[in-house]
Amino acid sequence: MSQVTKLESKLESKSEDKHIELHGFQFYLAGHFYHNPTPSKKSYKWDGESKPIHLSLELLDRKTDAEEELAYLVTVNGHPAYVGEFSYTLRDRWLKTEYYTWHHKDHLIDDAIKNGDNIELWLLLDSIVELPNGVKLNISKSVEHHLLKNQNFDWNKRNN
Repeated sequence: MSQVTKLESKLESKSEDKHIELHGFQFYLAGHFYHNPTPSKKSYKWDGESKPIHLSLELLDRKTDAEEELAYLVTVNGHPAYVGEFSYTLRDRWLKTEYYTWHHKDHLIDDAIKNGDNIELWLLLDSIVELPNGVKLNISKSVEHHLLKNQNFDWNKRNN
């Protein structure tokens, strides 16, 4: 299936889903983060020590983990806190084993969840543009840069 056909299919299937708009770009709700009381079998190194992974992502549609090259938002109680972009798949960027997650901002997500905040992952709905010559380009990285330039995201600050 071509990327354009996949995009058309995605747009049709996401038309009923929950959306938010930010600076003219549409994002659809992909899932919710939660603290999993059962640690993953894998661990990660943080501050020089090995720790089990407790942070998990519940995807609204399990097929979403195969989404490729998209800008994304992480929201805290509905407010955008972080914008990013992944170059391969959602699974490669966020999901380490089963639906446990590890990301360099996972400690912020975990702390917010422990505070009782609702943390959600939103994916860019339409990442392909067609140039006048017919070439189709993925603009996810450009969307991420545009949003970073035009909005202050608390979790995108350095050393955070």
